[in-house]
Amino acid sequence: MSFNDDIAKLARKLAITEAKAVAAFCINISRRVDMMSPVDTGLFRANWQASLDQPYNGAVKPANRNGSIDHVIPFAKAANGHVFYLTNKLPYAKKLEYGHSQQAPNGMVRVSASLALYELEQAVRSVQ
Repeated sequence: MSFNDDIAKLARKLAITEAKAVAAFCINISRRVDMMSPVDTGLFRANWQASLDQPYNGAVKPANRNGSIDHVIPFAKAANGHVFYLTNKLPYAKKLEYGHSQQAPNGMVRVSASLALYELEQAVRSVQ
């Protein structure tokens, strides 16, 4: 095997590792936002939507008190090299983020964003 072949093999390995780390980060941060979301009917929690390169612009989903980030996984796996969005289209989402709920007085997104570096470090460690 030549030096160029070795470099190409290493580059492929690093690209796979990077893609896995990005996916793990997107899943972990989405899970944190979802679990921090206040729950009354479950409508708010059910409406966290993942997308790539532009915010989700689809329909509002029905209530789900348990929440689920399963829909995030395909987007997370494809997120490397793209902008990953996690959005909530409900009209009261901004109010909840800025303290309207006693269940999440400090919001969900801002708290999760403050822990993003930690989440990224964990994601990188999980794929090494």
